[in-house]
Amino acid sequence: MTDAAIDGLDVIDGLELLICGLDSHGTIHVFNRPCERLTGISRSDAAGRSWLDLFAPGERGDHVVAMWHQARPDAPTGPYEALCTNSRSIRWHFCRWDRGRIPGVVLWAVGIDLTRDREALVRVREVERVVALGNLVSGLTHELRNPLNGALLQLALAERSLARSRDEAVAPAAAAIEHASVEIRRISTLLDDFLVVVRPQPIRLERCDVRALAERALDRGQPKATAAGVSIALEPSSEAIAAVDGSRIETAVFQLLANAIDAAAESADREVRVRVRALGNAVAIEVEDHGAGLPSDAPIFEPFYTTKQGGTGLGLAIVQRVADDHGGRIHHEQRPGATVFRLELPITGGVAS
Repeated sequence: MTDAAIDGLDVIDGLELLICGLDSHGTIHVFNRPCERLTGISRSDAAGRSWLDLFAPGERGDHVVAMWHQARPDAPTGPYEALCTNSRSIRWHFCRWDRGRIPGVVLWAVGIDLTRDREALVRVREVERVVALGNLVSGLTHELRNPLNGALLQLALAERSLARSRDEAVAPAAAAIEHASVEIRRISTLLDDFLVVVRPQPIRLERCDVRALAERALDRGQPKATAAGVSIALEPSSEAIAAVDGSRIETAVFQLLANAIDAAAESADREVRVRVRALGNAVAIEVEDHGAGLPSDAPIFEPFYTTKQGGTGLGLAIVQRVADDHGGRIHHEQRPGATVFRLELPITGGVAS
């Protein structure tokens, strides 16, 4: 092999393209480094093997050979798309170049790994489907909320009318109206929570003191805690600054807090504690209660899974969505006598580690 040919092989080793040099029968004589990385086969093992066996399995060999015959130095043929043995998607073009610089090589197969592009396209289509679903749910929720509000108004008027009556015979009707009102409010809450889960929401990052966001969530949860006879407290700590969407983090902490209050209300230790601390390159928010806990194998972050009577099963799904959108994580841990949910958020960009 000439020095020029050796220099040429060094050049194709440095390219990101997949390049194979073939003889007239499709036997491999040149197999560059990207081909080695893609297939896991060394060039010494690939040499002498049929290109068709490696990259055109099945009954498509005749199609490839036909393209080889059509190839000219000034007119490459292709594309030929194939799924490699390791599930990589490759697009190949073929060019005839028989100047004799590399002994035996008369045909070049040049491939591009399209796997990442295809995966990106799948993700884009998935996002488009989610956006379409979110828009559908938004419209449906709007259409349902109006008649529900109208029904609540009519029930409230009927309840006032019955309250003015001194006839004990209307008591069952009043109880039925109250029950119906409670169920309609529950449906309205379910629609609102479901909308948060499925509707795409942009992340508006800004530098925030995550401890201050937790304090605001505790303020929102205080009326619920008081009604349940549960005490809630934020443990002392220094400020924890991170680039987050403040309103969505506050909502996530409130959801965790609401679940903890419900659990604590049924326990002997009716206390919920919240901690905010730095954890490596992340800020961790922990919500701890001393309730009965949850099954270790329960799909607690799946939408509509709930262990509470009348619960929507969407609170933890909302927290999971907020964590994912921030590149963070949500953990559930059972400790002796306690249940702890920990929301980890990257301080800035990337994924919490």
